[in-house]
Amino acid sequence: MNYTMVLHLLIKFLKNNVGVYASSGQRKDLKTDIIGQTTPVTLNDLNITNLNIGVGPHAKYTTLVYADNGTVVDVANTNTSVLGVASTISDGQLLDTDNKWGYGVAYDALSDYTTIGYAKRNIW
Repeated sequence: MNYTMVLHLLIKFLKNNVGVYASSGQRKDLKTDIIGQTTPVTLNDLNITNLNIGVGPHAKYTTLVYADNGTVVDVANTNTSVLGVASTISDGQLLDTDNKWGYGVAYDALSDYTTIGYAKRNIW
């Protein structure tokens, strides 16, 4: 049994999964003097350049990116999906002879109740 199969066996029994949990409050409007740095530097939004999280057919209530505390997350994907569509963000993943991403995977390989991105509202 390879590691990919072991990971799949563990994940298929889980609910309420989170792929990326961003809760630092990081965003471009802040400077580092708010955390005590004497020479402040302007922060950037949190950038994720390639989001590929395949959660599989037995995962339920998964959130791929969860942002809280005012954290701003910019998500992109430069990979091409199985249908040939560039820059696809999806929870679809199928491993057969190679890894396949996106909405073109078999229906029985999809998860249930997946949220691509969720931002919890905060009042500042």
